[in-house]
Amino acid sequence: MNKIKKLSPNVINMITGISAIACYFLLSKIAPYIFYFLGLDHLSNFGYFLSQIIYEFILLGIILAIFNKKIKNDLKDLKINYKKYFSENLKYYLLGLAVMFVSNAFIMFVLGKNVTTNESTIRSLLAVSPIYIYIVSVIIAPTLEELVFRHGIRTLIKNKYAYILISGIVFGGLHILTSLSGVSDLLYLIPYCSLGIAFAYIYYKTNNIFVTIGIHTMHNGILVGLQILVLLFS
Repeated sequence: MNKIKKLSPNVINMITGISAIACYFLLSKIAPYIFYFLGLDHLSNFGYFLSQIIYEFILLGIILAIFNKKIKNDLKDLKINYKKYFSENLKYYLLGLAVMFVSNAFIMFVLGKNVTTNESTIRSLLAVSPIYIYIVSVIIAPTLEELVFRHGIRTLIKNKYAYILISGIVFGGLHILTSLSGVSDLLYLIPYCSLGIAFAYIYYKTNNIFVTIGIHTMHNGILVGLQILVLLFS
């Protein structure tokens, strides 16, 4: 314990950041094997989706525990400054969103490419289990991704521009690199990274993770809500 107390705040932050990032990727890799070993991959759709949600909440709980002190401090800060944070930074989200939509439109209509495999998978799952997609995409993912890709990376990279760029690229890359069907799919890094860069810039400015969690949750909620409406009325 004495050795831990002697560590500087920066070193402690780096350790927690590395722990959270490692935990996120390690559990994501071994989870399919755990599901297979327990026979959960043979469950009904309801049982399988329920087990996936439980896993996501367990992973989120671990990350929340790792960043417990940061979360408590940011929550106190948010209660005082929430109006200022959201009013001053919503424009950066809208700018990232505009770049995302314009680049997506260019890729799809000018270059004639379809949506990414990641987006196609989400739409397929949405048709099967909209509740599962809503819980994961709107409730769990924004909090988990912001803690890992925004705060986790921030603990390791102090330079403003390097942090914003790397955080945005990692965030965008993980949304498409696991489902690449060709080199041309790398073009989708532009729309995904634009939003990641916007979130990273906002977090760098505010140093409050709840600001980007809130905006990210709003973004995913609107998109998933619109897709559910399309399914209902199509």
